[in-house]
Amino acid sequence: MVKEVSALKDATKILWGETVDTEQSLPPIEPYTEGEMPESIRVAVASNIEENLYGHFGSCLCYLIYQLSGSGMKLIDIRSAAKADLSDDKNSFRVNIIKDCQVVYIVYVGGPAAAKVIKGGLYPMKKIEGGPVREHLAELQKAIVTSPPPWLAKALGVAAGDRVKNYKAAG
Repeated sequence: MVKEVSALKDATKILWGETVDTEQSLPPIEPYTEGEMPESIRVAVASNIEENLYGHFGSCLCYLIYQLSGSGMKLIDIRSAAKADLSDDKNSFRVNIIKDCQVVYIVYVGGPAAAKVIKGGLYPMKKIEGGPVREHLAELQKAIVTSPPPWLAKALGVAAGDRVKNYKAAG
């Protein structure tokens, strides 16, 4: 059944004029040991091809998983979302495969799915223009270094009393 769903997605992509050899177009995973990037967060990026933010939360082919700190960025995993279509609740399935992340970048997410994303402890970052992942993550990286908003400071483990103080002082 998974192969049938994958074949249907490939057929749809061909009709949209996209390439279907996603396995060969995905970027290589970089070696990562848990804890090697202190003060970092894990970010999921909805993608369909190459190292691009190009996906609706409920229909993307995979999630690119990055470990991100103020001084580093590594692609540490690629997680297929193909089996989501076979699940009774595809949005919950998708949240579960990225639940170790603090942030998810998507081009679009519907209301019910957004509620599940937030309930799952993920902060959704909607970027309707899509594009190169590392450009979007560089913006987030800059916020980590300069003045993280309270939600990002929380994800980085900054104590509650220091979040607002640091945010206001930088603003």
